[in-house]
Amino acid sequence: MKVKDIHLTNWIFSVWPLFLFVSQKALLPLQFLSFLILKKEKLLVYFLVFFSAFACFLMLFWINNSMKNDFGFSHFLGFVLFVVSVVLIGHSCRISFDLDLKWITIFNFVSIVLAIVFFVLNLDFSFFRGLNFIRGSDGAIHRVFIETTPLLILNDYSLFKNKLLNIFLFLLTFVYVFVLCKSFFIIIFFVWRLWVDHSDLIKRKFWYFFPLMLVGVVFMGVELVSYVVRADLALSIVFKYNQLLGILELISGDFLFFGRGFGFVIEEYVTDFSQPYQIEMQLPMLFLQFGLIGFLLFATFIFSIFFISGIHKPLQSTLMYFSVGFVNPWLFLPIWFLTCCYFFRK
Repeated sequence: MKVKDIHLTNWIFSVWPLFLFVSQKALLPLQFLSFLILKKEKLLVYFLVFFSAFACFLMLFWINNSMKNDFGFSHFLGFVLFVVSVVLIGHSCRISFDLDLKWITIFNFVSIVLAIVFFVLNLDFSFFRGLNFIRGSDGAIHRVFIETTPLLILNDYSLFKNKLLNIFLFLLTFVYVFVLCKSFFIIIFFVWRLWVDHSDLIKRKFWYFFPLMLVGVVFMGVELVSYVVRADLALSIVFKYNQLLGILELISGDFLFFGRGFGFVIEEYVTDFSQPYQIEMQLPMLFLQFGLIGFLLFATFIFSIFFISGIHKPLQSTLMYFSVGFVNPWLFLPIWFLTCCYFFRK
């Protein structure tokens, strides 16, 4: 690959070590530069989609009294930055899909190695962002989560000419997903993508892959059991259930269509005081904040970007994107949108 062929496109979002110091949205100037220098295929369409979405949500910002909320402007600004990033991702996805996937895989390799090294050395990165060591009451690290974790399920395990290097990448990813991260949501999509990519090979050489599949099933079983018997499981379920009930109670006739405004907060459900308007049940909360009209506009916007970007199975990609809204507040995370762009690749 020639240096001149390396564009500042989607893969810049997978350079996880950068996220120890800056947020994903801080890289938007680089993405915008890429947007200008790359091939101008359907450039006007993307501009029209962006300005249409911006105009609609700006109107919604005024209609639903977002200005009356203490966090209305902060929420709206973060959302607009996300809209910009989605347009840029969609555009670069259309014109450099395969190239981006190669770079995502390469930088995922680097990210996994660094995450495992940091875990083994038990380094303290609590003063940095983008790396989360979840410790138990015993002080030991129970889980490791890096900001670009969703992208790891996109790895291309046939990228390198050296087969041993591909196997090594897969084993590292397997260890991170099942042993360190242990997110059941990520595990499901990791196994799903793996089966779609290599089902024919697995069927032909079943007994070759059987030991690894058995280990994977055991890990999944252990993780599922540990999740079920977890001491705080009941509290977690009750908390999410109460979040859902509290949100449904506030969706009244007066606020059904246009919502209660950007930045609307239910104080008893706040877990992140820097962004109190985003909770674990982010999708129902968005419905409450945006209202039916705003939510349908948002869903249409996401589907439109998938569709005009030539993403394979745009409807399934849209459903995958919104599925995380009941698990984690990732809906405005460019990394998650980027993951959905590549998941249903041909």
